[in-house]
Amino acid sequence: MDGLIFGVCATATALGAALCIRYAYRRRSEPTYQVARWARVVALGVCSLGSLSAVPAVADIINESIGVLAGAKLIAHLCAITFCACLQIMIVDWMYERPYISSGVWARIALVTCVIAALTLQFLATNNQGLEFTTDNAGEPHIAAYLLTYLAFTAVASLEIAVLSAGMAVHSWRGRRMAGVGLALVGLGGAASVAYTISKGGYLIAYQLSHPWNLETEQAISSPLAGIGVLLVAAGLCITLAGSRRAAVHR
Repeated sequence: MDGLIFGVCATATALGAALCIRYAYRRRSEPTYQVARWARVVALGVCSLGSLSAVPAVADIINESIGVLAGAKLIAHLCAITFCACLQIMIVDWMYERPYISSGVWARIALVTCVIAALTLQFLATNNQGLEFTTDNAGEPHIAAYLLTYLAFTAVASLEIAVLSAGMAVHSWRGRRMAGVGLALVGLGGAASVAYTISKGGYLIAYQLSHPWNLETEQAISSPLAGIGVLLVAAGLCITLAGSRRAAVHR
């Protein structure tokens, strides 16, 4: 099931990234929203790489190629974190006044850099145990801590994306309806990602408290939520792109 879900996500986000690259290149001379345009490209590009790394067959190839057990899992998680951070940066450029954009962007870059460093160190300290970094091994404290670090950042970032995108969707609905639809989808994708972190993180915490629910139930819920979140965000970003084109035509 994971292979199908993340294979579809990898394809969809790769196509979205290609469209966004073309759009960003065409508008490279325009001074407004340059950060947002390229942040959207990077977001979809790293999401495609991360989704591909989460496909089990591809993950096995990556692990054998780099000679690091569970290396593909680390790549997928780092890509997911970067994806969320790029969406946050994109929204900062859309929402903030020009004097405040730089500080908002650099604050998020600093935060995601710290999270990536912490996650990588946790991975290196734990990977010698020969275990998968999944909820299958929720009983291993170091793996649980690694996953909770990843999920905590993803939850906070996704919540910000969901709330701010929803607010912009409402604001855009009357004048730029297509952009409003796209932002609403991004907001829904952020909400699905929050639900994913609650499902997976809740299981990890419940396991530590000796009251976990069925592992198969958690896995059956979490992977589809992650896939839905990615697809909604990708669709929403492409629709906002189409809305921007239409607005430019009617100027």
